[in-house]
Amino acid sequence: MARAQSLFLILSLISQCFAWTALIPVSNSSSYIFLKQMKVFPNVMTVCDRDTTFPHCDISLNRNYEYRTLPEKTMDMFKKAIDVLPDENVFLKYDDDVIVDYQYVLSVVKDIESNGRLYFGDPMACMGAATGHNDARCMNGKFYGVSRPIAECFANLVEDSDIVTSLEDVFFGSTVWAKCKYLGFQYEASKESLIWHKVYQNRNKCASLAFKGDHETCMVASGIY
Repeated sequence: MARAQSLFLILSLISQCFAWTALIPVSNSSSYIFLKQMKVFPNVMTVCDRDTTFPHCDISLNRNYEYRTLPEKTMDMFKKAIDVLPDENVFLKYDDDVIVDYQYVLSVVKDIESNGRLYFGDPMACMGAATGHNDARCMNGKFYGVSRPIAECFANLVEDSDIVTSLEDVFFGSTVWAKCKYLGFQYEASKESLIWHKVYQNRNKCASLAFKGDHETCMVASGIY
């Protein structure tokens, strides 16, 4: 127990020492109350479309987006984040239907900060034709992170003509490889057992993180009604 408490204290100090931000794109249906319960909340920057009526928008973009234009949203998000957060060294991107173990988040931040040239996440193949190299890796959009030099390179060099897919994570990873491989960055795979996407389940807890019904449906599904 004492060892675990010491580790948590060390990781908490890491959270205070490192300059990092978790970018979370939100919509009108996103739960601000849920986000406030997450331990990463002090480092969260919510990202909103132009007409989003979310209760609290930290970064407001100049356009509205739909599923097929999420690459444009990713491009605009990083351009804006780099501009308004000049002192951040680590950028994490969360979907709003994801929970990540907090101590693991802090260890990821430490790895990215210490490396200085790291692209972290759940690896998947990129588009060989777009990247010019079949060994390039894209990280699943649910949760990934990059060092500032990679984020800056992407934000400064990406162009509208680079968008050749509607998949924002494939677009980001492919563009990072094509435009930023001169940085000599490294890939690091995430530990998926510490990341919950769409559904959280641990022992006697099970919850939908992407619920699309109404209050009554939720109550029935939970066995409360």
